[in-house]
Amino acid sequence: MDDLTNRALTILQEWVKSESLRKHCYAVADSMKYFAQQRGENPTTYTPPQTDVERVIAETWQRILHVDRVGTHDNFFDLGANSLLMVQAHSHLRACLNLDLSLVDLFRYPTVSTLAAHLSATADNETGLQQSQERANTRLDAMQRRMAARQVGREQTRE
Repeated sequence: MDDLTNRALTILQEWVKSESLRKHCYAVADSMKYFAQQRGENPTTYTPPQTDVERVIAETWQRILHVDRVGTHDNFFDLGANSLLMVQAHSHLRACLNLDLSLVDLFRYPTVSTLAAHLSATADNETGLQQSQERANTRLDAMQRRMAARQVGREQTRE
């Protein structure tokens, strides 16, 4: 890369880290909420998280988005999220829930309830897969023991 590109990247990295970007993002989110209210759009009614997964998601969003409360039907992006905050939420949720979560999942399932349902289904599938693998291993072990016993029996009859 040339010197100009390096300088541009350095400036961009510093701007992303700066407080001015955060203030700008919050100002945009506040103005979006204001205009939505002016158009007469009603925000979703608050429904508290019911499951442990919903609570973890809601608490993560509250902390990252600096909002007072997050309900199960609240949309991540309607609360003021952007792609930078989404990466933070993604990282925190993967660490807390110990599940394989992609960034695309946060776009596909933007509400607490839809994301929790997806993650619960994923966890159930992983549990089912793990149980199937354990059953297969148990059957394989039993088959190997029977084959070994037959081999011993053949050798004894030959003698």
